Amino acid sequence: MTLRSESLSCGNVAAKVSRDMRKDVYKKVELFSNAEFDKFSTASLITHTTNDINKEVTRLFRCTTGIARQT
Repeated sequence: MTLRSESLSCGNVAAKVSRDMRKDVYKKVELFSNAEFDKFSTASLITHTTNDINKEVTRLFRCTTGIARQT
């Protein structure tokens, strides 16, 4: 497997994980009560969710590319 194909494969995995994480977070936020919605602004929820998921997906991509290069 070439370096480019390894990166593409790892990128696909990271993108799918990101999609699934976003779906899960969305489902969880839909279950918030009115009181919980009053605690967080929409902008804050979007910003924190986006940043947190992006950090985890970046970490996953780096780990999977490192593992792919070792095999």
